[in-house]
Amino acid sequence: MSFAPIRLLDPEVVSRIAAGEVVDRPASVLKELLDNSIDAGATTIRVLVVEAGLKRLEVEDDGRGLSPDDLKVCTLRHATSKITGLDDLDAISSLGFRGEALAAIASVSKLQIETFREGSGSWTWQTFGSTQGELMPCSRSKGTRVKVEDLFFNVPARKKFLKSVSAEYSETRSVLQSVALTHPELSFEWHFINEKGELKEQLRLPASSLVERLRSLQELDGEILFIDQMNPADGVRRVQAAFYKAPVSSRFQKDIQLSVNGRPVSDKRLPYSLREAYNGLIEMGQYPVGVISLDVDPSQIDVNIHPQKKEIRWPKEFSLASLAYGLLRPHFEVRRDFAPSSTQDALDFFAPPRTEASPGHAATLRSSAPSHASEARELNSRLPDPPISSQAYVPQPTRALSASMPRREEPRPAFRFSELRIVGEAGAAWIVCESPSGIVLIDQHAAHERVNFERILRSRDLLRSKALLIPHIQKLPPHFSESKKEIAGVLSELGFEVSDESLEDLDTDTLELIAVPEADRALAWDDLLESIFSDFQAGSQISHWPEHLRMRIAASLSCHGSVRRGQRLAHEEIRALLASMDDVEWGGLCPHGRPVWLPLSHAWIEEQFHR
Repeated sequence: MSFAPIRLLDPEVVSRIAAGEVVDRPASVLKELLDNSIDAGATTIRVLVVEAGLKRLEVEDDGRGLSPDDLKVCTLRHATSKITGLDDLDAISSLGFRGEALAAIASVSKLQIETFREGSGSWTWQTFGSTQGELMPCSRSKGTRVKVEDLFFNVPARKKFLKSVSAEYSETRSVLQSVALTHPELSFEWHFINEKGELKEQLRLPASSLVERLRSLQELDGEILFIDQMNPADGVRRVQAAFYKAPVSSRFQKDIQLSVNGRPVSDKRLPYSLREAYNGLIEMGQYPVGVISLDVDPSQIDVNIHPQKKEIRWPKEFSLASLAYGLLRPHFEVRRDFAPSSTQDALDFFAPPRTEASPGHAATLRSSAPSHASEARELNSRLPDPPISSQAYVPQPTRALSASMPRREEPRPAFRFSELRIVGEAGAAWIVCESPSGIVLIDQHAAHERVNFERILRSRDLLRSKALLIPHIQKLPPHFSESKKEIAGVLSELGFEVSDESLEDLDTDTLELIAVPEADRALAWDDLLESIFSDFQAGSQISHWPEHLRMRIAASLSCHGSVRRGQRLAHEEIRALLASMDDVEWGGLCPHGRPVWLPLSHAWIEEQFHR
């Protein structure tokens, strides 16, 4: 093998390599052009996309425009008006700052810029790959229009790595929606034209609030929760969040939008933290739908870590996931301060007024299914109680179980389960009942599991502390010595006890445990410690661990002690189960996130029979 000497690359080769880092598809071109328009102070942005941006892509704005001198240098590498020196990199407030985007785009496309600057007139500038054009006057009265044609015309190998036109269209559309959601204060208009010249999609979005912009883009039915807090954490000046309330959810993490200082970015832990905040409200595997927008002191973050600025680096003591969880979770907690004066009052707290049925029909149901509260308590003993298991419980931090099982916001049962008329059961798994508005199918295992879960959770000694005859020396992960007291505080809530001597000795990386937790189900507490340290190292807020562990233990015990699929229940046992369901702090889901009941309205049934 022969070795060539080291030499400087040709400037054209350097430009194309740099373009590969910044521009890898039409969507990345669009993102860079939108950033430039926003940095230019635009209030209205219009976008035209032809063949997903492969043939033509135009971005037009009403910003302050470019001067003739700016036009001559804007397509040169590292030419920018956003920063002037090294110190500016420590507090970047603009979306663009490297001066690479237009240079990268110009090197792999046919680029034309038309612009107007007050006092300088209107001018146009063209490039053809690496070939620069001439500065020419044009007729334009406001802002800038950038037109990109024949993307990658001079780099045919790059086209082989692009996806299909439909996939590229989807990516381009996602960028537009992301930027529009990040900047609801701006007006957007976009038009998509396919390869046949046909208009595929167009949308006009006037300037609006964050909630209105979210509703316009998602087009989902449901109520939106809006939160606006000032100074929620050190360095965070303001946080706004708009999220659809349950049961609206999505299978995709991308329906959770994060923006920091007007820049759409991603955070790998955020979707799981928000799913935890919605736990008990949405089904397993689903994610909330909404947006979180943060206004952060620019000196506290580093946005210069990704070629396309899709990620940012936070201070090591800051946890975005914990901030998001603490922001949303309190809005979904069950009201613990509600003190009903009667059983009916308690049920009214969880159910809306019953307006679906006529008085006659409701009276018929009540007469055929009277309240059986006392009978339920007697007959509920026929249903099995959760056993005490000798199998060690191993915590699974990645599995989301509610820190406090909330009630479901939508839909709520508009009836008492004990008042439903029992029709029968099907498949030794489903209980079939009739309500004033239709048929109600109930999963007998999930229903009994939820009832048992609530009962177990009320047990005050679910987690207990057991003293050790011989203290256990627990080694801490690297760099954890300075956090000894914080870790010990969380461990004490879980049933661990740390000796005072080991807490005072900050020079060692160990803790002396003199007591460990025990429960009705044996705990693998060494695995529990490993999970806590892992979460702490990842920046998660481990103060939620005590509640989470109680929930996981209660969910595990309730599952193993509930009636199973295939186990047929007598009429009296079904009646007892329904009466018990009226006493839970209703959330509509079992502890593992599966639906407990399914309503089939008369209207839906008639529609299926073409009535």
